[in-house]
Amino acid sequence: MKRFFAAIFSLSFFISCVHKVQGSTLGSSDQEQQTYSLVILSESDFVTTREGVKHPTGYFLSELAGPAIALKKLGHRLIFATPSGKRPTMDQVSNDGKWFKNADSYEEALRFVKEEQGIMTPVSFASLGNRDLSKFESVFVPGGHAPLEDLISNPQLARILNHFHREAKPTALICHGPAALLSAKVEDGWLYAGYGMTAFSSREEKQEEDAGHLDGQMPFYLDAELAKLGAIIDNKDPWQSSSIRHKELITGQNPMSEEEFTGLFLEAIVERKLASVQVRTLNPGDPLSVGVLYSVAQNVFDNSRFDAGYRTLWIGYSNGDSDNFVRRLEPHIELTQESLAPQGLLDYIVYATAGYEIAYQRWTSKEAAEKAFATDSGKRVASDAATFMKPLLYKEIQKNPF
Repeated sequence: MKRFFAAIFSLSFFISCVHKVQGSTLGSSDQEQQTYSLVILSESDFVTTREGVKHPTGYFLSELAGPAIALKKLGHRLIFATPSGKRPTMDQVSNDGKWFKNADSYEEALRFVKEEQGIMTPVSFASLGNRDLSKFESVFVPGGHAPLEDLISNPQLARILNHFHREAKPTALICHGPAALLSAKVEDGWLYAGYGMTAFSSREEKQEEDAGHLDGQMPFYLDAELAKLGAIIDNKDPWQSSSIRHKELITGQNPMSEEEFTGLFLEAIVERKLASVQVRTLNPGDPLSVGVLYSVAQNVFDNSRFDAGYRTLWIGYSNGDSDNFVRRLEPHIELTQESLAPQGLLDYIVYATAGYEIAYQRWTSKEAAEKAFATDSGKRVASDAATFMKPLLYKEIQKNPF
């Protein structure tokens, strides 16, 4: 895996974070090779209604676990942070299988929040110095009503968000998580003025209030407050999936948006990761090197033409045998090219680590791609992939990834 950490840290913070997450001391070479993402959580277990009632809340399970588990499968180490380092609370309303696509994903989420040490021992915002922030590849804020209580005007959070904004690092917030953006006021205005985004809608909030689910009215309606600061809000009807990616910002409207939101988040991360990696040609029989971006197309890759046609992004991660992952991936790449190129595959771009593959494909059309995978040769490609990796993401993309 391509590594982003320097061998020696000037502060002891990151070493302590690694201990919390992994439970053991890492050598400098291990630290160098790790990719980190920051997860921002509220530490409040209530939100104060307009009537002055402390309505119990916390983080929303599916909105935290879905994206966070995906980041881990992509090889990221997660560091959790709350305003003062206090352990966050789960919103018990979210502890229900109805918020998940199946029982397995619900159980996976429960295991994650039980076993992820960083959730139990988060760091404080103030402990994240500017040099520490430079080590993170992305930042993520899940929902639940709790952010309305303690993330809306925190100056340390404003400093943190300003770093990710200035460096154009993926900044992902879902449901009530975008309340954190309200803190990002600077001398010359608001960091996200003019950004397109979505957030839990006034209509959804009012429905919850009218149903008696919230012990009164919320202190404000999040989408309206963001709009006052200059956000361009684009919400869908209540309880429909809706996610928006604009510049470095990725937002999701509600719990139903988690899967779409996670896809956009991962897309933004891998695009930024690969933007500075030179594309090389992988010829048949060449050994595959990790951390190299390859073109497997018959012609020399030309990103000026990648926007034409139908484009997809695939991410697969090791099916429990990372020692042999690259060895298995080499013939799979050759099989894919041989089987699908005659059926409309124009470009095939691959990046691999010891544990996962990122692959961009460009087809003559969506119909050609669907038809190709329905053929016997296309089914062989899919079956072969399933023998050594699991799917993390497969989606259509709308822009040139490089």
